[in-house]
Amino acid sequence: YLSLHTYVGNRDNDFHEFLASSMELHDRIRTTEGVIKAEAGDRKIYIAFDEWNVWYRERGDKQKGRRILEEHYNLEDALVVATFLNTFVNNAQIVKIANMAQLVNVIAPIFTNEKGLFLQTIYYPL
Repeated sequence: YLSLHTYVGNRDNDFHEFLASSMELHDRIRTTEGVIKAEAGDRKIYIAFDEWNVWYRERGDKQKGRRILEEHYNLEDALVVATFLNTFVNNAQIVKIANMAQLVNVIAPIFTNEKGLFLQTIYYPL
């Protein structure tokens, strides 16, 4: 497998550009597939997206004990996650593994604290 990572965000608050992130993902997959076909010979090499997610907010202070990487997602983020999943399915001939980076608290679809948990918007497309 050839490992790829990708993270996207809406830092410029441009909904259309953010939603089009999956087009860049698709182009990256097709380009990587082309390189694999050109260089792999008879070897079967597939793509593994072993880290991907929406992640764009500031990290904040690096004070001990502070929750600096916990994202709070919105509907835009969920739509982008859905478009990424669709892109992975549409390229299943070459993308055999697609693992969302982090599942609980840190840039994750499930958020927990001392009072319980809630499922963030990006959980639902999964």
